[in-house]
Amino acid sequence: MIIMKNLGKREKIMVSISLTIVGSYLIYSFLYDPLLKTIKEAEEQHEIVTQEISDLVKKINLPGSPAARKQAIEIIKLDYFKDEKELLKKEVILPEEDQISETMAKITDLADQSKVELIFSKRQTMVTDQAYKKLPIEMVLSCAHHNLVKFLDGLNNMDWLILVDDIDLKIDSGNLPNLNVRLTLNIYVK
Repeated sequence: MIIMKNLGKREKIMVSISLTIVGSYLIYSFLYDPLLKTIKEAEEQHEIVTQEISDLVKKINLPGSPAARKQAIEIIKLDYFKDEKELLKKEVILPEEDQISETMAKITDLADQSKVELIFSKRQTMVTDQAYKKLPIEMVLSCAHHNLVKFLDGLNNMDWLILVDDIDLKIDSGNLPNLNVRLTLNIYVK
């Protein structure tokens, strides 16, 4: 501020305006603009995910009143978005091939804990890609929709990278409110 004492009133105003402009530019360039880009990307991703959920919900014909269906859909959406946020924070670990049996045992335990009846499970042929291998596993399950959400959430929280590649949901007319679920899990392996 000693420098400012030696300046005239007009020069002090010019220096203050210059510092304000430079400061504003720096804040805009390094904070505001990147934050806007991040928000825009997040909104685009949110729209894509919302559309995916909407398409999935159209395929699922949930039993019950419209209010109950709407509440179930909102629960699924909340769980889905929570899982997406957690997946971004999660460090990915690829198991070794000799750990596949252990992984399958943990998936079976998870199904039991989630009250999901594992009707059928079959390993497919290992697919080799450039940096990893993936083991597709076809599964048929029977469970209530909230138990399916617990099971999928548990898969997401496992130490290993396990993704659901394909899922088909149908109402089990003989055992309402259960769903018959056919899905393909991909366990990614080193």
